[in-house]
Amino acid sequence: MLVLRLTAGELYDPEEALDVFCDERLDSYRKWLKVGSRFEAALALRDFLRVRRLFRTIGRRAVREVEG
Repeated sequence: MLVLRLTAGELYDPEEALDVFCDERLDSYRKWLKVGSRFEAALALRDFLRVRRLFRTIGRRAVREVEG
């Protein structure tokens, strides 16, 4: 489950959130590959792909609502 927490003065930017999360997951993927844990690397890559898909879906829905 992905939970985004925002402070009172923080603006939510989905593109920036996606970039940060994807960078973290890819770094984790690379780290696990280096230490030889294919299972952990696969989990990190799966998370990366799921979140990327989630943010694309959110973006498409937002565009449809604005255009609709």
